Amino acid sequence: MKLISNISLLLVILLLGFSCQKDCETTVCSLTGEPWLKDYYKSTTYEAGVLLNSHIDNAYQDLTMLHFNRDSTIEYTSPTLIETLTGDWSLYNDDESIFIDLRLQGGATGFSSSFAFPPYTHIVDISENILILETSPQFYNYQNNVTGESSVLKSVKTYHFKR
Repeated sequence: MKLISNISLLLVILLLGFSCQKDCETTVCSLTGEPWLKDYYKSTTYEAGVLLNSHIDNAYQDLTMLHFNRDSTIEYTSPTLIETLTGDWSLYNDDESIFIDLRLQGGATGFSSSFAFPPYTHIVDISENILILETSPQFYNYQNNVTGESSVLKSVKTYHFKR
């Protein structure tokens, strides 16, 4: 009988322990908490849908930090910046995209958030330890100096972060 009561007590403790664990299934919960550290970013360029080049940059890996706070504020720190950029963030498009508005600490106005990220960025993947953000495509006119032909190039940047 004592063995059954000990087993029952153990089951109750285990059930309470699991039920008290934080449920983090929302995008907000996954974004916030510990800061995200830059793993690398990939810049890809296309011409008429054909891949022209792809470049991976892992400079300042683990030194560049993106920190989303639950109060919808954000901090971006990088060794390439003199000051930390701060600002606001919000989700849209059924939590599949994020708007990031960064500015110099101290409230300087007129600073473009495109310095760090274009404001509208798609969340490609998010989990407890991985965050992948992809910028909206940017288009550039290009003229070949040899042939004189012009075309439009499409550039996409993908940022990979980890915890």
